[in-house]
Order: sequence, then structure tokens, then C-alpha cells
Amino acid sequence: MAGIEHYLFGYRRVSAEGDMRPRLVNALLTLGISAIGEKNGDFIIRESDYKALYVYSGGRVRFSASELMGLPAWLMGLRSHLAVLITAIIVTVGVLLLSGLVWDVRLDSESGFSESEVREMLEDTGFGVGTVWAAADLEEIENRVLSKYPELAFVHINRRGTVAYVLALEKEGYRLPVDTPYSASNIIATQDGVIDEITVSEGKALVKVGDTVRKGDILISGVIDTENNSYLVRAEGTVRARVTGSIESRVSSSEDKEVTEIGEMSELVVELFGFPINIFKNYGNLPEGCVIIENEEECLLFDKYRLPFKIRRGYMASVSTVTELYDEAELPFLAKERLDTTLRDELDGRDLIKLGTSGKYTDGGYTLRADYVYVTDITTEVGIDLG
Repeated sequence: MAGIEHYLFGYRRVSAEGDMRPRLVNALLTLGISAIGEKNGDFIIRESDYKALYVYSGGRVRFSASELMGLPAWLMGLRSHLAVLITAIIVTVGVLLLSGLVWDVRLDSESGFSESEVREMLEDTGFGVGTVWAAADLEEIENRVLSKYPELAFVHINRRGTVAYVLALEKEGYRLPVDTPYSASNIIATQDGVIDEITVSEGKALVKVGDTVRKGDILISGVIDTENNSYLVRAEGTVRARVTGSIESRVSSSEDKEVTEIGEMSELVVELFGFPINIFKNYGNLPEGCVIIENEEECLLFDKYRLPFKIRRGYMASVSTVTELYDEAELPFLAKERLDTTLRDELDGRDLIKLGTSGKYTDGGYTLRADYVYVTDITTEVGIDLG
């Protein structure tokens, strides 16, 4: 049965065609879509999630979907009176709901901080969704935030209706102090590579641009030699090097996969202005092989404006193993999909210079290989034993 948020924001019923149900379930889990299973095998999903499912399926998961249902569908049917209806709803909601609380915290301008970071800073000082406007001393809150977070140069909270708009500016050139347990240290290589750039702030460089280094080699020494004696310092600097590597992804024509079947709802909690309200909770004695899957959703108006409540659900689910069979035409596509995921993790934050791929069919499957070259910082600090 569809929940109230489905009726408010629109939903569809989707059903797998033929033997596609396990693939449909896997697609829903992969995309993190909260779906309600029905006795006839159909799933109820939100309209905003349907678009993602349609794009992801790409013909690999065959399913049918109903027309848009819920309040948005009804409003579309009354399109000629839509302006009047929306005005009436906005006025009614504005009158009925509390207007003296903070509904949302938003960033008022571009800065070096994300909206979630600013929201966490304010929550650490006791200001956030659910705070009573009349009881909040905004100037005192701003001072507490500035004293707790030295990277901030300026912060200002401005009230517009029920929303707190925050202007947060970071200090120019600010860098958090580096905690180190070493009074003397070396900078060594964390992996093999060819030196592309070196900057020394303290210590003595033992390598130069173009040198080939191995993992564990000393790049910047904390031992300084002079004509008369030697002394120790904590080595500081950066060394960027060209690093080569390769990754393979393999797909077999037959693979065993765990499939999670979502069962009935066992818990429903509504968090309103930061306060949890338990609607019901029924775990009891779980059957063997049964697990609880929890899902938390933020509610958005028109998929854009955050509302001051969240819905958390718990579902009973059973895990089983099924055998997936792929034909030869599917194998390269699946191998590329897996390789792309691995490459994103491997190359995150690194400057890619060269990338080449090659694939081949093997006995019972397909292998795709990627060879790459990137530039990255290869340094780590290691203390010098003063004993």
C-alpha cells in the first residue's frame, strides 16, 4: 500500500516481466530506491525514483509501469485550476503549520564550505532545524561558531520566513595545523614512480625531477649535513610523481549473486523538526535468514525544497543466492560497467595523463583491462629514531 508521501509527491506501480523479478530487485537496491512490495509482486516507487530506474535499466531489466498516480496526477488533470489550487494549498499550509520554528538551513552564497558542512557547524552550537526562532540569540550563535571553527572569517544568519540563510566566509589562505608526533623525520615514497615535481619546505631533497623512485625510498631527508656537524629537522614538502598501474574486471557467463527480497514493513518512524515519532515497530523473533533493512528519506517539495521532517522505515528482508546467466553480447558491457566503477575509485583526486583499455573473451567469460598513468603526491612522513 502506498504511503502518504507517495500520494503527495506522485508514484508508480512497476512489475517485472517474465523472470526479470530478481534483476528488478537488484536494480532497486543498487539505486537505493525505497520500494513497497505488494502481494501480487508489484512494487510501488516514487515518481522521482522512476526516472532513475528507467535510465538505469537500459533494456537489461524488462518491466512495465503504470501511469503517474497520486496528488500530482490529480493536479495535472485539473491543470486549468492549478494556479488556484496551489495558492490555496500554500495559504492553508502556511496557516496550519508552525511558523515559529527553523524549517531549513541554507547557504546564502558561494564559499569554500558546502551546505552540509555549514549545517553541521551550526548544529554543533545548538542551532538547526526545529530551533525556536524567538529563543535563538543569533548574534551569540554566530560568535560561538566563529570561536569553535577558526577556519571561518565571517558568519551571519539571516531569517527569511522559516528558513535560515547563512553567509559563511573562510579565512584566506587558512590551513589547519598539522599534528605530528615527530621532532625529526624523513619524507619517503609510498609507491613507485617517476618524479614530476618536488617542493621542499624543510629538509634536504635526495631526488630530482625525472628520477625513478621505489616505494620506501627517502625523498626528502631530515638529516642536514654541514661542514662541521649534522643536525636533524622534521622534513616538510611535497613530491608528485608519475605512477603507472593497471586494473582488470572479469565477468563470467554464469555468476552466483545474493538477492535480497524485501518483505513487509516492520518499523515506521517520522522525525519532525528533529524529534522522532515512532508510528509502529514490530520486529519480534526474526525468521532464520531474515534481516532488517532500514531506509531514511528526506522529504522534498517539488524535488527541490527540503521539508522539516524525515521518514525512516525498516523492512524485513530475506537473502538468497541465485545464478545469473549472461550471453556473449552482454559480457563486454558488464565488464566495462564494473571497470568504470573501479577506475573512479582508483583515480579519484589524481591527475590522469594516459588511459588505454583492451578486452578479450576467455573461457566462460570476458576480461577488460585498463592501463593508466597519473600524477599524484607519493609522500608520507616517517619519524627518525632518536634513540
